[in-house]
Order: sequence, then C-alpha cells, then structure tokens
Amino acid sequence: MLIGIFLMETRLHTFISTWFFIQGDLAIIIWGIGIILRGLKKLGIFILVLGLISPIIEFGVDWPSATTAEAFGVIVLDIWMLAMLNIHK
Repeated sequence: MLIGIFLMETRLHTFISTWFFIQGDLAIIIWGIGIILRGLKKLGIFILVLGLISPIIEFGVDWPSATTAEAFGVIVLDIWMLAMLNIHK
C-alpha cells in the first residue's frame, strides 16, 4: 500500500517500490528452491529461473519510465502466482 501512498516524485516511493520488488524476487527464488526440494523439479526450476532472470531484465532494460519497470515487476509476480496455481489446486 505504501507504493500507492507516496507519489512517484518522492524518494520514499522509489525506496518502497524497490524494496517491494526485491522482496518479491527473493520470495520467488525461495519458493522455487522449496518446490524443487518438494520433488516438483520442472515447476521449481521454472520458478527459480523466473526469480533469478527477472532482476537481470529489470535492471538491464532501459525502461521508458519507472512505471513501466514497475509494471514488468507486477507481471513477473503475476506469472509466479499463476505457476503456483499448479500446486495449490
């Protein structure tokens, strides 16, 4: 919620948004490892690669705006949630 409270022009928005997406990537990586250890190797590897590759893409692309970069982060989190539906049906 704090991302939406602090306007884009504030330093707090940048910090909170960055920290939110870092935590999201860490969660994806940890879940990927956990799913691999649970025995679902293909799904776990997919999720782990998603968590490892997305920050590289995020920081490697010259996004036209911070909003576009945030939209990419949200799409990555959406892909993770859709992948998780395969486990928790």
